[in-house]
Amino acid sequence: MRVRVVAFGELAQILGKELLFNLPEGSDLSALLSLLTEMSGSEREYIGRYRVAEEVAILLNGRSIHLLEGMRTRIRDGDIVYLLLPFAGG
Repeated sequence: MRVRVVAFGELAQILGKELLFNLPEGSDLSALLSLLTEMSGSEREYIGRYRVAEEVAILLNGRSIHLLEGMRTRIRDGDIVYLLLPFAGG
């Protein structure tokens, strides 16, 4: 199945703005994120200096994974995963 990953900000500089993956049926977000951390050359569970589970906002088709099943959320063919760094400002 084909899954598209779109990264923003510093994550796009590390990974590239847009990536396409062919994953086995039944894959979940944790499998995809393992591939991304490996691609980035970072320690396990990190992309660059950002710890994925704590510092990266992950959306699946525009919905926060916290509203789904977290990292155990299954990915389907054609899904889009967005990776963003939370920011503050005012």
